[in-house]
Amino acid sequence: MKHFYVYIVQCSDNSYYTGMTNDVNRRVLEHNSEENRGSYTANRRPVELLWSTQLTDFNQAEELEKQIKGWSRKKKEAVIRGQWDALKVLAACNNASSHRNLSPEPGPFRHTERSRSVNEKSNETKATNSASFDSAQDECLLPSWKPFLSSQMAQPYYENLQDYLESRRKEGAIIYPPKDEIFTAFELTPLDDIKVVILGQDPYHGEGQAHGLCFSVREGNKIPPSLRNICKELNADQGIEIPTSGELTKWAENGVFLLNTILTVEQKYPGAHKGKGWETFTDETIQYISGHKENVVFILWGAFAHKKESLIDETKHLILKAPHPAAEVYAGGKAGFFGSKPFSKANAFLDEKVDWSL
Repeated sequence: MKHFYVYIVQCSDNSYYTGMTNDVNRRVLEHNSEENRGSYTANRRPVELLWSTQLTDFNQAEELEKQIKGWSRKKKEAVIRGQWDALKVLAACNNASSHRNLSPEPGPFRHTERSRSVNEKSNETKATNSASFDSAQDECLLPSWKPFLSSQMAQPYYENLQDYLESRRKEGAIIYPPKDEIFTAFELTPLDDIKVVILGQDPYHGEGQAHGLCFSVREGNKIPPSLRNICKELNADQGIEIPTSGELTKWAENGVFLLNTILTVEQKYPGAHKGKGWETFTDETIQYISGHKENVVFILWGAFAHKKESLIDETKHLILKAPHPAAEVYAGGKAGFFGSKPFSKANAFLDEKVDWSL
């Protein structure tokens, strides 16, 4: 009987890559070989196998691979740790009627995993874009975003944008954040929970910095100048101790939607993806939040963000504008960002205050 493996490997930049093969060990060797050029893993060797599952139906394996590629990093890690059953998720999405578990099989995994076989072919499902969202595929995850995300994925501009990004990857461009972290803001902050929206421009373009939240850098990175000034203002405004880490995940989990207006960038080339379609997507996001929410605080820092004011219904929401925090670097602390008190002003407007501590 022929078998197919769906697998997840971790690349040298800590991103995850999902693939399908009939020989998982050989495929990992191929990812790490010098002959591997032009693919996503080519510039991210070495890769390490973290998880795989075995199936007997090609169509089922192909659909599972497609589903997992669209999952968030958090969801993939839950599967790797054995906290989620990927095949049960797929069965639920496809209305497949059965699956069965087999005994665990040993393999070169960092985490314990159970290898499974699926014998029943799933119902045909509509193909989704390769950069799709969890919520568009799995109603259990962030259902409040699903109508919006599904509508945008069906638009020609979005398809053209994804085609462009894929072509750049094939040409060897290193794109940040990793593919599975581009939509972290949507994953961590459901529409229903949004209290504050902070707009950034595009992600940091250094290795290991960007992870899908504007102004935030992954744990272990030096805090960039703009974020350092944000933390100084946070300290002056709220008396909160200046953090040693620049990761803003806690804000996102507390209702602060940290949205870059351009969601990807290329290594060492700030603004590389300007005008490629992300602005349309994020303008639609801002208008969707404005139209479907009440009493949200929109914090707009700098001239680029100020241009988004027209997308927001001021009769329903509070707009706070100030110079960009980076401007203080060039103005000797006199640009006007310091002293703008966005955190206390936001909480004064909100019924349910934001915990701004980090």
